[in-house]
Amino acid sequence: MTFENSMEPYAQLVRSLLPRAASVSLFDNSGKLLWSSAASTNPDLFALVLQAIAHLEELPWKKGDGVGQHCALAG
Repeated sequence: MTFENSMEPYAQLVRSLLPRAASVSLFDNSGKLLWSSAASTNPDLFALVLQAIAHLEELPWKKGDGVGQHCALAG
């Protein structure tokens, strides 16, 4: 099974939990796109991912912290 095929069930789960989600994209901890259900990616998404990574690196990390972000892209 390829990585692309192995991610599809997770994308389906996200779509069932978040039905208004237009696509699902998976990034690694450096901001590299690993997988996406979208035919083309939005450059604003890459900028948002890099900002989120930078924000997390600034925070004192404690095990069990519920760190997260909610951002909406235009469109």
